[in-house]
Amino acid sequence: MVATDRKNSVIENIEAIPQTTHDEHARQRFCSTLRRHAIQDFAASLEDHYRTSVEPRLTAEGAAPQTWRDIDAAMRHEDAYQFYSTLRYNAQEMCFLSVQDPVERSLPDLIRVARDAVERNPAGGSLRIDPDFQVPEYVSKMDVHLTPGCFHSEYTEDDVAQGAVVSLGARVFTAQQSHRSWGGVARVLSRWIKSAYPDVQPARMLDLGTSSGKNLLPYVEAFPGVEAHGIDVGAPLLRYGYAIASHEGIPI
Repeated sequence: MVATDRKNSVIENIEAIPQTTHDEHARQRFCSTLRRHAIQDFAASLEDHYRTSVEPRLTAEGAAPQTWRDIDAAMRHEDAYQFYSTLRYNAQEMCFLSVQDPVERSLPDLIRVARDAVERNPAGGSLRIDPDFQVPEYVSKMDVHLTPGCFHSEYTEDDVAQGAVVSLGARVFTAQQSHRSWGGVARVLSRWIKSAYPDVQPARMLDLGTSSGKNLLPYVEAFPGVEAHGIDVGAPLLRYGYAIASHEGIPI
């Protein structure tokens, strides 16, 4: 393939590279179900426990809760609440942990595709990463969203592992398996804006905390010609997102 053909050829879909085994897929399905149970079914039963047990007891003692803070203080000592909190915390973390093995196996190919996107730049966007940037402590000192390693951790040159973990792990905890399940909120909003305000044509837009830029893509599709920018503190997410945009042929 000559250089010009290679530049104009499609960038491989970086999201489709990690492949799960049978057992890994089963693990991910379990994590999805466990998290859904924690945040939906268990949360509902927790309210029932408060209404039928905790609230009547406190009322009988002359200490009926008046504010949400009173309810919180009372529930913190309940076994059901403590178990719910533990289950919800661990189920969230497990969703991201469940994709780490396939991401680690495919990391060389993920990095190759991300580098290819930057080198060829077929969509006409750009990726700029400040090598001297210091990640703020409110990100570096914790695992945001309980993502192991958070958004910023890098383990090798041009690392995109955390970008893949965040993106694929999010699909697990939302129980969405499609590779094109990105930008759901942005897709709805961009279509609504276009319908409600047909004469609106933004010239430029900026997404703060863009992660891998998935919420930018629907706006660029809805408003052709808009100059779209995204910034984030996580370099692996930006590299990963740039590869996604390049594959879609969208200049970000």
